[in-house]
Amino acid sequence: MRNIIILFFILIAVFDNYSYSKEYKEILLETFYELENSTVPYYTNKTFYENIARKIKDITIDEKLLKSLSDEEFMKVVKEIYSIRYVKSFNSNWLRPIYMEAKERKNKRAMDYMVRSYVELRKFKELKKIHNDELINNMIIDEPDGREIDGLVYELKGIKEAGLINLDIKKGKHIFLIIALSCSESERFIDSIVVNKKALKIFKKYGSIITSEFAPESILFTKLHYGLENIYVAYSYDSFKNLNLDEYPMIYFMDNGKILYHEIGYDRDSINKFIESAEKYNMIVKDEEDDLNIFTESKPVPTFGEYLTKMEGDDIIKLLEGIKVKRGIITYFDYNILLKYYKGEEFVKIYDIFKPLQIRLDEVRNEKEVQLKDVVIGMEREKKEKFLKSLQVRKGILMGVLYFKELSDKEQEKVKCDIFGDCTD
Repeated sequence: MRNIIILFFILIAVFDNYSYSKEYKEILLETFYELENSTVPYYTNKTFYENIARKIKDITIDEKLLKSLSDEEFMKVVKEIYSIRYVKSFNSNWLRPIYMEAKERKNKRAMDYMVRSYVELRKFKELKKIHNDELINNMIIDEPDGREIDGLVYELKGIKEAGLINLDIKKGKHIFLIIALSCSESERFIDSIVVNKKALKIFKKYGSIITSEFAPESILFTKLHYGLENIYVAYSYDSFKNLNLDEYPMIYFMDNGKILYHEIGYDRDSINKFIESAEKYNMIVKDEEDDLNIFTESKPVPTFGEYLTKMEGDDIIKLLEGIKVKRGIITYFDYNILLKYYKGEEFVKIYDIFKPLQIRLDEVRNEKEVQLKDVVIGMEREKKEKFLKSLQVRKGILMGVLYFKELSDKEQEKVKCDIFGDCTD
């Protein structure tokens, strides 16, 4: 009789747990379908996402619940949690069990969603405990520790340290350019600033680039590529409550915390509007003697051979032969070969050599594309290697050939026409 009673209570407990998990599972999947059928992005209707979060706020998302999900249901829950990561009702304790379940299921996509959630929520301490990421684990990343949140940004000091500072956004005149690191329109906006001397002077005095993406290598590349230092990662959306960090490129002109003017997007007239707005709001820099910027340096242009000193054997020939160009502008190169020899900051510096400005690529969009392999075809190996290594390059643009005079007349004509677009009729 006693055993029957014990069994009865065990069955009740099992049933309760089952009902408990089933109820939570149904709520989770129900809210997912709401999200799936919605086309409303987070930044245009935060209330909708907040309501989703409230519905599941008290759910204990634990191992038991997650085990009850099929692979398809599990992915739906992962996407749901990721989509509401910014709302105030979000429970960051959900991330760990979901990550661990994803790891057990060997679901890399789900793991990536959770890692991105940790990073975007700036939960670096917690992430380091569960995820083996060489870059993040080796970085020194500041914690807010009660700091004022207004204007709070990460300032990356190289690739191994991210310090927190407060930009004094409520005092003085500021220009903020909101970008996404992988957005070609954002690239074009920055390109148009750095190649315009007047715009560049204005931006260097008043401007800052803000992104919400914590991507140290990309930030470092952007700083190096454009020769700009004022590039920051917003600590959170609350760091810039009056600015929209989700639409880009977005330009803001501000004075003592007040938005004077803003505009989203980039077109050919954007740089003129930028200069006109700076003049209108008295953000002008007096004309002084121009300093040469990184795109107009007069010193001798280095060659591939001078840059690629770590590479050897067939790899350097394979890399350089594989380059595609349009009128001297590099349109393609195999960065996977570079990754065999260069890591971290070294890779960023080498990548900068090959990467042209987006607006330069736009200029040659309709030009003929040529692969260097087709230019050196028929050359003996030694001559081919000397030629390829002697190509002078600066930020994705081939500027000349030191080995040019050693080529035959026919080879010289082919190089001038195929690589630089200087063809005789």
